[in-house]
Amino acid sequence: MPQPRVYFTQAVTSEIDWICIATEVILQLGGDALIGILRLTIAFALLAGMTALVLISGALLALPFRGRTQGIEKTREAVSASTKSLYAATTEHLQSLKAAKTDGA
Repeated sequence: MPQPRVYFTQAVTSEIDWICIATEVILQLGGDALIGILRLTIAFALLAGMTALVLISGALLALPFRGRTQGIEKTREAVSASTKSLYAATTEHLQSLKAAKTDGA
Protein backbone atom coordinates (compact mmCIF):
# COMPACT_ATOMS: atom_id res chain seq x y z
CA MET A 1 0.00 0.00 0.00
CA PRO A 2 1.57 3.33 -1.01
CA GLN A 3 2.26 5.79 1.78
CA PRO A 4 0.41 9.12 1.54
CA ARG A 5 2.58 12.18 1.03
CA VAL A 6 3.48 14.28 4.03
CA TYR A 7 2.20 17.76 3.32
CA PHE A 8 4.09 20.83 4.41
CA THR A 9 1.24 22.00 6.65
CA GLN A 10 1.25 18.63 8.39
CA ALA A 11 5.02 18.65 8.79
CA VAL A 12 5.12 22.07 10.45
CA THR A 13 2.13 21.44 12.72
CA SER A 14 1.47 17.85 13.67
CA GLU A 15 4.69 15.97 12.90
CA ILE A 16 6.95 18.57 14.54
CA ASP A 17 6.07 17.03 17.92
CA TRP A 18 7.64 13.72 16.89
CA ILE A 19 10.73 15.52 15.62
CA CYS A 20 11.12 17.37 18.93
CA ILE A 21 10.73 14.17 20.94
CA ALA A 22 13.22 12.28 18.76
CA THR A 23 15.77 15.09 19.02
CA GLU A 24 15.47 15.20 22.80
CA VAL A 25 15.83 11.43 23.12
CA ILE A 26 18.91 11.36 20.89
CA LEU A 27 20.58 14.16 22.84
CA GLN A 28 19.91 12.48 26.19
CA LEU A 29 20.92 9.00 25.06
CA GLY A 30 24.67 9.44 25.51
CA GLY A 31 24.47 10.87 29.00
CA ASP A 32 21.90 8.34 30.13
CA ALA A 33 24.02 5.46 28.80
CA LEU A 34 27.09 6.73 30.63
CA ILE A 35 25.22 7.18 33.92
CA GLY A 36 23.61 3.74 33.51
CA ILE A 37 26.99 2.05 33.02
CA LEU A 38 28.38 3.89 36.04
CA ARG A 39 25.44 2.84 38.24
CA LEU A 40 25.68 -0.79 37.10
CA THR A 41 29.40 -0.82 37.85
CA ILE A 42 28.82 0.49 41.36
CA ALA A 43 25.92 -1.93 41.92
CA PHE A 44 28.02 -4.93 40.83
CA ALA A 45 30.88 -3.75 43.04
CA LEU A 46 28.61 -3.57 46.10
CA LEU A 47 26.33 -6.59 45.61
CA ALA A 48 27.01 -8.61 42.47
CA GLY A 49 24.52 -11.40 43.21
CA MET A 50 21.62 -9.07 44.00
CA THR A 51 22.35 -6.91 40.95
CA ALA A 52 22.37 -9.96 38.69
CA LEU A 53 19.06 -11.14 40.21
CA VAL A 54 17.45 -7.75 39.63
CA LEU A 55 18.68 -7.62 36.01
CA ILE A 56 17.41 -11.14 35.28
CA SER A 57 14.05 -10.37 36.91
CA GLY A 58 13.71 -7.20 34.87
CA ALA A 59 14.48 -9.07 31.65
CA LEU A 60 11.90 -11.74 32.51
CA LEU A 61 9.28 -9.06 33.21
CA ALA A 62 10.06 -7.26 29.94
CA LEU A 63 9.30 -10.33 27.81
CA PRO A 64 5.51 -10.41 28.36
CA PHE A 65 5.21 -6.68 27.66
CA ARG A 66 7.11 -6.84 24.36
CA GLY A 67 3.93 -7.56 22.41
CA ARG A 68 2.15 -4.69 24.10
CA THR A 69 4.81 -2.19 23.11
CA GLN A 70 4.65 -3.44 19.52
CA GLY A 71 0.87 -2.89 19.64
CA ILE A 72 1.40 0.66 20.84
CA GLU A 73 3.79 1.29 17.93
CA LYS A 74 1.23 -0.05 15.43
CA THR A 75 -1.42 2.23 16.94
CA ARG A 76 0.93 5.21 16.64
CA GLU A 77 1.54 4.39 12.98
CA ALA A 78 -2.23 4.15 12.37
CA VAL A 79 -2.80 7.53 14.03
CA SER A 80 0.00 9.06 11.95
CA ALA A 81 -1.50 7.62 8.75
CA SER A 82 -4.97 8.98 9.54
CA THR A 83 -3.44 12.36 10.39
CA LYS A 84 -1.73 12.35 7.00
CA SER A 85 -5.09 11.63 5.35
CA LEU A 86 -6.73 14.44 7.33
CA TYR A 87 -4.08 16.97 6.28
CA ALA A 88 -4.28 15.78 2.67
CA ALA A 89 -8.05 16.31 2.64
CA THR A 90 -7.72 19.70 4.35
CA THR A 91 -5.08 20.88 1.91
CA GLU A 92 -7.15 19.69 -1.05
CA HIS A 93 -10.22 21.48 0.34
CA LEU A 94 -8.28 24.73 0.80
CA GLN A 95 -6.91 24.47 -2.74
CA SER A 96 -10.48 24.03 -4.01
CA LEU A 97 -11.59 27.11 -2.09
CA LYS A 98 -8.70 29.11 -3.58
CA ALA A 99 -9.63 27.95 -7.07
CA ALA A 100 -13.30 28.86 -6.51
CA LYS A 101 -12.33 32.29 -5.20
CA THR A 102 -10.05 32.85 -8.17
CA ASP A 103 -12.89 31.95 -10.56
CA GLY A 104 -15.18 34.35 -8.72
CA ALA A 105 -17.58 31.66 -7.53
